[in-house]
Amino acid sequence: MLTSSKDSAAEDLLVNAEAAYQGVLGDAQANRDLAAAVVERARAIGANEALVVGLRAVAWAEHVRLDNDKAKRLLDQAVRLAVAHHLDIRLGEVLVSRAAVSHELGRLGAAQDDLDRATPLVGPDRGVEVVLQQAALHQNIGRLTDAAGLYRGVLGRPGCPLDVLVKATNNLALVEVQLGHGSAAIVHIDRAVELATGLGPTLVAMVALLGGVAPVALVQGVAYAQPPRAGPG
Repeated sequence: MLTSSKDSAAEDLLVNAEAAYQGVLGDAQANRDLAAAVVERARAIGANEALVVGLRAVAWAEHVRLDNDKAKRLLDQAVRLAVAHHLDIRLGEVLVSRAAVSHELGRLGAAQDDLDRATPLVGPDRGVEVVLQQAALHQNIGRLTDAAGLYRGVLGRPGCPLDVLVKATNNLALVEVQLGHGSAAIVHIDRAVELATGLGPTLVAMVALLGGVAPVALVQGVAYAQPPRAGPG
């Protein structure tokens, strides 16, 4: 009976952890404390899967706040836990998030290693996140045609998660700016704004930033150099 009660509590906490992660994607500031509370509770009752998901959520909140070093440390913990408890799908998810953080820290080799490791682990419904991050890596090193092709592939995927769709559309707009395709860039910017509405301030702010800067870059004939946003997470 005690074991059954503990299992039930762990299952309920996993639901809360997943909700916290989704909340962080939409509004990191408002949901960070909720994610941290899930982590604390998961540690207390030994709910390992919930702990991995919760650590990923807190890490992504730190990533949004631009504390990528802290985010990396949290994700390293989550990776170790997932490996130790044979949580393969969760491991794949965390590796994708860590790849995004490593990318923004400038550790492109580490990011690629995590993507390669994650590819066979993530479920088919989340494999699109690996593609998104791979496209961002291509974009960062100047392989713009390759990046654009991957982003368009993401946009064409049935059932693509909305947060991934927003990021892919946003990043494709940036690629079009870099390629000098002004009209196409503006179309994608407008679409990204439309998609982001209702997802929360984090993604809306990200899209609004590009929406304000990219037209200026086009008029002035300069490449907009902000790193492409990846993730997930």
